[in-house]
Amino acid sequence: MNYVTFLLSFFSAFFSGVMWSDSTHFKKIFYRIKTRKITKDCRIILLADLHEKTYGKDNADLIRAIDHEHPDCIIMAGDMITAGKEPELNPVAKLIIALSKKYPVYYVMGNHELKLKEMPWRYKTEYTAFRHALESCGANVLDNTGKYLPGTNIKISGLTQDLIHYRKHGNIQMDASYVKHHLGTKDKYSYQILVGHNPEYGKAYADWGADLSLAGHYHGGFMRVPFSRSRGLISPKYKLFPKCAGGLIRYRKNCMIVSRGLGMHTLPLRIFNPGELVVIDLMRMPR
Repeated sequence: MNYVTFLLSFFSAFFSGVMWSDSTHFKKIFYRIKTRKITKDCRIILLADLHEKTYGKDNADLIRAIDHEHPDCIIMAGDMITAGKEPELNPVAKLIIALSKKYPVYYVMGNHELKLKEMPWRYKTEYTAFRHALESCGANVLDNTGKYLPGTNIKISGLTQDLIHYRKHGNIQMDASYVKHHLGTKDKYSYQILVGHNPEYGKAYADWGADLSLAGHYHGGFMRVPFSRSRGLISPKYKLFPKCAGGLIRYRKNCMIVSRGLGMHTLPLRIFNPGELVVIDLMRMPR
């Protein structure tokens, strides 16, 4: 075996190992945010873009990892399913049932859930069945609505964007007035969390008044750029090196956390980009 052949074999084996590992495992990512607006410390688990993938039988490995962190609530930020499959929510249903027995679960729509709603000519009555299944499993569905997390002064609002904002081509603008139209005026006395699946519009979320925005959708850009904390290779709109593929993004006093997701869809691989279980600690500061 000559030198070139050896190198090709080595890198082929290396990348195959990386792709297998990153496509079948997840890691925990921790964030800590301090604020004077909350009444007590709060730990949030953020799940996004599972696409019906399982980690262990009935997601036992994922549930075990969540239980280890003792969260105060679970936020599912969209694309937990994949449109086109039967929407009985398995294995997502089992995951929601298991988690809702222990924690409040808040579910926000991503583009795959939204397809069921906005494309009835293709999916017929699947959205109605899907929505009923979500609520029957114990999820609080935030479909352009919000709920207060008891005892914390935290309001969690779910923004369901129109499907046009997920088009592969074109640049559909969004500003704070769009968010206000769907969610109303921001409650200035509470700590406002806005969950919007698409991170492309983080500035609009912040301009509306979200103290913290949570998003997913980009899957970490499919492949992480080595030695880069947040840059992914490509966005769902096929733009190279998107700025909001994952991590913490600041907008003056406000910020957005983008999950790199847990599953796969269009490109069924991850490279230097394992799935993420996001743990967010909101820390109360004295007034």
